[in-house]
Amino acid sequence: MRFVPVLSLLVLVGCEAPPPRNPRPWLDDPRLQKIDELNALKAEANIDSRQPQMQEFDGKGTMFVWFHALEGGVGWEYLRAYYTYENSTDRDFEWIRVWLEVLDPEGLVVSRGYEVLYNPFGYLLEPGDTMTDELKVPTLGVHSQPGWSWRISCEPILMKVLPPIGR
Repeated sequence: MRFVPVLSLLVLVGCEAPPPRNPRPWLDDPRLQKIDELNALKAEANIDSRQPQMQEFDGKGTMFVWFHALEGGVGWEYLRAYYTYENSTDRDFEWIRVWLEVLDPEGLVVSRGYEVLYNPFGYLLEPGDTMTDELKVPTLGVHSQPGWSWRISCEPILMKVLPPIGR
């Protein structure tokens, strides 16, 4: 009978529970850490994204940026900006080139996207006319550097209309 306490002690020591396992092992995936870092950068970049910004370009018009945001996933991040161009000059324009640039902390252009605004019916953009659109530009990783920025600009294009072909 004196072996019973020793035997029960050996049984208890031998039945020690295994170390607890992670019930959600996918949370330890290093790719998830990159997603968390990107989400933190998005939250920081998008703090004032809904504050409208107005920029007047002398002799070119006025740009209103209604919304801008850092979007995308890990490895394909981009900046999206919704804007309105207003012809606040006293001239008519045929086309307006609008571009959005992503800048590194030193102010150098890292990425640029542009588009041309025009009236699809062929009319000139007269003073007071507005056009609204969006631009998406890849950040090429510069969004992870403190101090990165962006800018939007426009340039009127005066073109001579070519005569129709065949006349």
